[in-house]
Amino acid sequence: MDYDVVVVGGGPSGSASAILLSKMGYNVAVVDKAKFPRDKVCGDGLSGKSVGILRELGIEDEFEEVPNRYSDGVLFSSPDGTMLEVEIPKEKQKEIHGHVIRRVDFDNLLASKAKESCTFLEEHSVIDVVKEGEKIVGVRAKGPKGIVEVRGKIVIGADGAGSIVAMKTGQGQLPPEHMYLGVRAYYDGVEGMSDKIELHFIDEVLPGYFWIFPLEGKKANVGVCMLRSDQQKSRADLKKLMEDA
Repeated sequence: MDYDVVVVGGGPSGSASAILLSKMGYNVAVVDKAKFPRDKVCGDGLSGKSVGILRELGIEDEFEEVPNRYSDGVLFSSPDGTMLEVEIPKEKQKEIHGHVIRRVDFDNLLASKAKESCTFLEEHSVIDVVKEGEKIVGVRAKGPKGIVEVRGKIVIGADGAGSIVAMKTGQGQLPPEHMYLGVRAYYDGVEGMSDKIELHFIDEVLPGYFWIFPLEGKKANVGVCMLRSDQQKSRADLKKLMEDA
């Protein structure tokens, strides 16, 4: 299978790249180990800049049809209880407002759009890159029917923190001090939320934080994250920290 571009990873960055490249006339293949829809631990927040990219991708209307919540700012709190509320000016909210949308829905929306114009290989785990001399010309992936070779003039590694593409091209993986671990849960019946996402910095996980991101109705995405290197040292139980926070 030969393409202009092979994108490894069908998450937001991979699918968005594939959609834009396809719009430019390139023949694109996306290779992902999962089958969509699939979930991922995340706060589910989209910034105003991200919403602008949705317009470029041509999926703003489809996005509005998926359950989500408008966000007009951020509420911060420090370990000593000091609060800081940052609100997008009303005259700017239409242009740069954010949203909170479940990753399972958001990622599936982007992947579905990419499937309209690209070859999208799901349940194919990339195991190696294909080289001709020093040039990378594709990837090998293990799928339901065995190993396949997907070739392209350009290979984009959008396969996350544990990137196989990065590892196989000698770039290695991110060190623990540059990675965060997090847990997240969805709650219903949450009272008193505004349209602002909340980031609460607590001593136990600094420089990480505890978050509350409002979803539609009285639903909320609640979670906590901390540096992987700190968690490895302290052996902190993130689920318990989230419950205690």
